[in-house]
Amino acid sequence: MLVALSLLRELGPVVAALLFAGRAGSALTAEIGLMRATEQLSSMEMMAVDPLRRVISPRFWAGVISLPLLTIIFVAVGIWGGSLVGVSWKGIDAGFFWSAMQNAVDWRMDLVNCLIKSVVFAITVTWIALFNGYDAIPTSAGISRGNDAYRGSRIVGRSGAGFCADRTDVWELSSCKRKKMKFG
Repeated sequence: MLVALSLLRELGPVVAALLFAGRAGSALTAEIGLMRATEQLSSMEMMAVDPLRRVISPRFWAGVISLPLLTIIFVAVGIWGGSLVGVSWKGIDAGFFWSAMQNAVDWRMDLVNCLIKSVVFAITVTWIALFNGYDAIPTSAGISRGNDAYRGSRIVGRSGAGFCADRTDVWELSSCKRKKMKFG
């Protein structure tokens, strides 16, 4: 039904990205900012260890991998919750619910677009968090300002990434058929 359709197309990637940005993104910004303030990153450079390769890159890839997995879990739990409410509270027949859901959703296209959106959001949110942490002034007030800047820029970044992800259709780009895309 509409529960699965809305979760796969919009709500799943967006809400999972907002939750990820609020929890993990703020923690990444504060952690990298604190590492700069306590000169851990500069001491790594003194030991000829590249902090971008050793510290920043693993955190970036962890964010890029974990957000699509969290999105899949979020969508699955949301669909199950919609089924529970529809069948238990509203008295909808369970067979009708699952049949209508399977007919309403194009699983291949909707799931691939959901995963692409979540990867785009993961790259955007993680990159902004790591940049604001690395660019923070190495004081406690600077870390706080970096975290505040992250909170403001994550909304703009997520919205911009969402606009770009909404405007791409995977199957049109992967096939040789070029259709005019409608914007707006």
